[in-house]
Amino acid sequence: MRLRTALIFITGLCLLCLGGCGGKKEKGPPTDGWKIILKDGKQSLEYRLSVMNVYVTDPVAAAEYPEAFEIFGENVHLLGTFPLETRIGFDSNIDVLLNTPITIKMQMMNARDYKIENSFSSIILDGADRKYVKGEIIFRQRTGKTTGRDGDITLTGEITLEIGTGADRKTLTGTISVHPVAWG
Repeated sequence: MRLRTALIFITGLCLLCLGGCGGKKEKGPPTDGWKIILKDGKQSLEYRLSVMNVYVTDPVAAAEYPEAFEIFGENVHLLGTFPLETRIGFDSNIDVLLNTPITIKMQMMNARDYKIENSFSSIILDGADRKYVKGEIIFRQRTGKTTGRDGDITLTGEITLEIGTGADRKTLTGTISVHPVAWG
């Protein structure tokens, strides 16, 4: 009888412990706020973003090779390089990007040097065909404290995209909020 009571008691304690272990979700990055919102006439176009990968370069090669970036999101892929004198570096000094014009390139010829698979910047407008883009980002604000893939740092600013080529070309402006992650 005592053995049975002890087993029931131990089983109950185990169930209580297990119930407390899974009650809360682990806090991850606040991805809901990471997006691009573009104004197209009276219409707003919203694109959710997942990450801005920043590819840092070795300090020895810094004089020749700029650091690069790649922004991923739903129906959007943007890439380019930072000005040569703008260095995030291996210590993830994200603040150097504030108030610095950053060029979005339509095509990045040396994308494979940075391990970037797709070397074209593109966006899908209103479910239509993918359009190639170029443009500029200026980040104005940094929030959050934690760097890295699971961090909470967010850069917010303005974005200008020149979409398409030739007679079909149009320019859209808007805002961007994205999570930068430095890779080296």
